[in-house]
Amino acid sequence: LPPRTPGQVLGLAASPRRLFGLIGFERLLRSGGRLLEHRDWSLSLAQYVDGRGLSRAWAEEFVYPTLAANWGVSVSDVVDFPAYSVLKVLSRYRGAGHRFLELEGGVSSYVDRLVGRLNRVALRPGIGVSRLVHLDDGRVRVEDDRGGAATFDDVVLATSARDAAR
Repeated sequence: LPPRTPGQVLGLAASPRRLFGLIGFERLLRSGGRLLEHRDWSLSLAQYVDGRGLSRAWAEEFVYPTLAANWGVSVSDVVDFPAYSVLKVLSRYRGAGHRFLELEGGVSSYVDRLVGRLNRVALRPGIGVSRLVHLDDGRVRVEDDRGGAATFDDVVLATSARDAAR
């Protein structure tokens, strides 16, 4: 996990190797301007990090776990994220001026349009999921909070990663 306390942060900076790693991480974050400007989706995060001269050990020890924890995904998944997406979000938090797409009417307008195009999908708003069971045939049984159950070929969890993991 990434450092969570001031003591853990100080511990990272206590050794020259870790201090250089933190400087390298800052360089990594600052180096994304050109990638963002050109909207270059061609590089994975791992390819981008490798091309910035950051040590692989530091990337595996700090960069990937920190980013994975922030996105709520595994380290093995975050390395394949598009570098563009990661740097876009991180630059937003660093005040670099890159803006997210804002939808007129808010997210509900996007969801309404998406739902309007779904013709072979079972939508059950207002019903909570209590359990997902992965069946041997590759399908998923969804058990709901009202005691019902249904089996599906695919399931989309439209919730936070933390709630989905539960």
